[in-house]
Amino acid sequence: MLRYEVGDFFDSMRASCAAKPERGGILIGSYRGPHIEITEYTEPGSKDIAGPSSFKRIDEHHQRAATNAWKRSGNTATFVGEWHSHPSGPPHPSGLDRQTWKAVVTRLNTPCLFVIVSPTAWQLFRVLGTKPYADVVPMTEIEHGTTGIVYR
Repeated sequence: MLRYEVGDFFDSMRASCAAKPERGGILIGSYRGPHIEITEYTEPGSKDIAGPSSFKRIDEHHQRAATNAWKRSGNTATFVGEWHSHPSGPPHPSGLDRQTWKAVVTRLNTPCLFVIVSPTAWQLFRVLGTKPYADVVPMTEIEHGTTGIVYR
């Protein structure tokens, strides 16, 4: 499930990312059995490195946000994935995106969610398994709940 506030942020990023350097951040949420809930996100920080076709998340505010969420939630909210923008075209993962996502899932040994925001749309992806057998699966919106959107 993706909280409406997070989806609203991706909608605003979609409307403003065309022809600009890539941007990105982390997704914070909770693992609930086989389900992953996205409740928060981070925005790019001043130390992050943004280029026309790359984004390197190095600003320490991303880690601080995850740590603060962990403490506030009683140790249930955590890093559940990443998001970044593509300044043109549809929100399709590049070969580098897929490689990076698979490395994250392998390192954490748990499924994660990833979002690509482009000027035309934004897309949520689930990555399961470990390298080289990780599956990158586009998620499909299936219903709107009281607090967010449910994907499958």
